Amino acid sequence: YMWLLLLLCLPPAFPHCDHAHWLALRMGGADLHKLAPCARQGFFGKLLRVLGAVGFCQRNDFGCRFQAEDNWVGVDPADCPHGLECFLEPLSPCRLPPTAHQWSACMHHNTHFRLDLPGDHHSDDYFGPVPATMQATPQATTLWQAQLISHVFRPAPWIMHSIHHFQRSVQWPSVVLGIHFRWGDKYATSTTPILTIFTQVHLPLTRSLAKRFKISMVFLATDSPLLVSHVQTLNEPFRFVSTDALRAYWNLQSPTRYNRTAATAGVVQDAWLLSHHCDLFIGTHTSAMSKAAYLLRFARLGPSVAPRTVWPTWPGDNPGGYLAYVYRTPIDRPDWGLHDEL
Repeated sequence: YMWLLLLLCLPPAFPHCDHAHWLALRMGGADLHKLAPCARQGFFGKLLRVLGAVGFCQRNDFGCRFQAEDNWVGVDPADCPHGLECFLEPLSPCRLPPTAHQWSACMHHNTHFRLDLPGDHHSDDYFGPVPATMQATPQATTLWQAQLISHVFRPAPWIMHSIHHFQRSVQWPSVVLGIHFRWGDKYATSTTPILTIFTQVHLPLTRSLAKRFKISMVFLATDSPLLVSHVQTLNEPFRFVSTDALRAYWNLQSPTRYNRTAATAGVVQDAWLLSHHCDLFIGTHTSAMSKAAYLLRFARLGPSVAPRTVWPTWPGDNPGGYLAYVYRTPIDRPDWGLHDEL
């Protein structure tokens, strides 16, 4: 009950369609050579930056909606002409007026086209300041971030249908442990093989949690096809399941042989399953996707998710890096869960 009362502290919803000020949000394409860095930024790294612009809209009484873009690396324009709205519900039923201010989740895009927001100094720090009406609430910063992402991250009906189909196909039980094992560029310089890390760090933790909470199924979301194949060979009292997401897509510099729309849809599905259908969560503390999953869990369940969240450290991992630079990692947030063991 008290948690529902905290939600009433949120700023009002977006304005009516005839409102004077609108903001067109883009994930940031790579149509120019100068914007090449935009092509290398992952889905959730950009999506978390979008939350800063959504916060700007709420603080400044702007309407905002995602704009179609045919050069974002997360879509194939032939089957996804609406940009991010192919995967997520629109932020507003209103059409964007031609006079809408433009903003991109790729900083290089904004710099090149000079898309600064009028009078704003916070959209580039990912979430912006906590509204005054929320500052006295417990974990106000986390609550603000969680409510922003839960407002934005609402999968489209076709993705929800795929999620439900997957759950039926694996006979999703009542209690599930979710693991997000991010590899890719986060650990490109690691001298410890991925299977060694999983065997030494994640598998003992999984066994302990499975025994303690009587878990029969573990949902594994990862960008490593090798790890997905490996866990199927293990002889454990619980089983591992994964979606058929095109995990390798986001690790490639020129992923032309992959359907980009399908790859992005897989990431959205995995994040929703981790955040809405897993009772316990093992995250990767340097990953924007893990942070997004935790915030979505927090928006749904409040601070009670922390005692059921673990952020293990890995041999040779990078405890800081880009994620720490822009918005701190869960390692810096002891109220976000436990480290190494429950």
